[in-house]
Amino acid sequence: MGMTGRDMSRPAAAGGRATRAGLAVGWVSLLLFCLGYGWIALVATGTKLVFQWPGLVAIGLSLVCAMFAGGLRRRVSLPCLLSFVLAAAYCLVRALLSPVQTVAQADVVLVLVCLGTYLLFSLVLFRPGPRAVFVGLLLVFAVLNFFVAFYQKTADYSYSVMPGHSRNVRVGALPGGLFNLHPHLGAYLVVGSMYGIAVALFARGGVGPRLTALFCGVLAIGGIVLSASRGGLLGFGVGVAMLALCWLIVGRRLYPAIYRRASISACVVGAVFLVVVGIVAVGNFSERFGGSSKLAELLAPRGRQYYSRAAIGQFAEAPAFGNGAGSFRYKFLEHRPEDMIWHQPNPYYAHNDYFQVLAEYGVVGLGLICVAALIHFACGFRLLGGRRPDRPPVEQTGAALLVGALSGAGAFAVLSGFDFNLRLVATAVPVV
Repeated sequence: MGMTGRDMSRPAAAGGRATRAGLAVGWVSLLLFCLGYGWIALVATGTKLVFQWPGLVAIGLSLVCAMFAGGLRRRVSLPCLLSFVLAAAYCLVRALLSPVQTVAQADVVLVLVCLGTYLLFSLVLFRPGPRAVFVGLLLVFAVLNFFVAFYQKTADYSYSVMPGHSRNVRVGALPGGLFNLHPHLGAYLVVGSMYGIAVALFARGGVGPRLTALFCGVLAIGGIVLSASRGGLLGFGVGVAMLALCWLIVGRRLYPAIYRRASISACVVGAVFLVVVGIVAVGNFSERFGGSSKLAELLAPRGRQYYSRAAIGQFAEAPAFGNGAGSFRYKFLEHRPEDMIWHQPNPYYAHNDYFQVLAEYGVVGLGLICVAALIHFACGFRLLGGRRPDRPPVEQTGAALLVGALSGAGAFAVLSGFDFNLRLVATAVPVV
């Protein structure tokens, strides 16, 4: 017997209810994820898991909820998905097999959080709406970091938002905002500034949200200057170059009527702004290094050159697969440079993510991470090049977020050569 019209409508109605239920579960998952990341970005910006566990629990619950968001999954770029999962799986296995399990636990948690974040936003929360909500959260924390850093700069260098705690830094230390150390503040704000500027330039819709994003981006840049982070300022320059490249790719198609005038105006305003930022930054650098104004002294690597040399020495022991996650701090004494100042303490990190990954995960680990990054850059620029001006505003918002992601990731690739930003959940998640 054939199905009646009423019978035929039931599967469609059931499918609609399932989709609405999946959307509701997806938003619950996003809320839990934002709460978890918000906790980490507010009070647990370091590497110690003891402060992070409430946020990690919330993120774990969000990933569990995401598994029940049926009907929301989409087809993703297979090379992107496989490259990221393969790199994460390798790092996870090497961390689990590390000879120093006590320290390697932090790497295990970091890899799992990054992998879960990637799968959540690529398979479930892939629409521009949820992504925009999370980027909005990043911008809120960028503004909060700026004001906390300003207070630390002008009033109390040791101030911490955690009641009863203070920053574990020397007297007169540079402002770190919600972070303990100023380079990590600079790294976080570089990514935030890229998202703010990208939304202001490339998003469609009301003027209010775009001006708000621009305001947040400008405050983030101010925070970078306050941090006096050399890597942060260099990363910001690379991010601006990435933004300019994205504008050349899609600006003419998205804004054909004002492309020329907008480009000239942006160049003039950007040049003036960069000059002002540069003057203020050099002043902060000079204050940081005892009044020196010589470029060579401002850019000198100082203690980090010893850490890098020790990491290279460790890498030579096991070049293929590395010595294991967390092994750098324990093997540093074996490779401590002889000309290193005797009273300089032994570091926990190489302050260079590339060298530390080489030392702990080997060429295979660094190669898998770099290949995954290059594949994502290639896919991102190809997707950006396919954008058209006749698309609805929600898709243009997606393009703006893509520009922010590409620019932020490009800046972070430079920042990783100056500190251990990849080792912090608070700074690694926004790049993922």
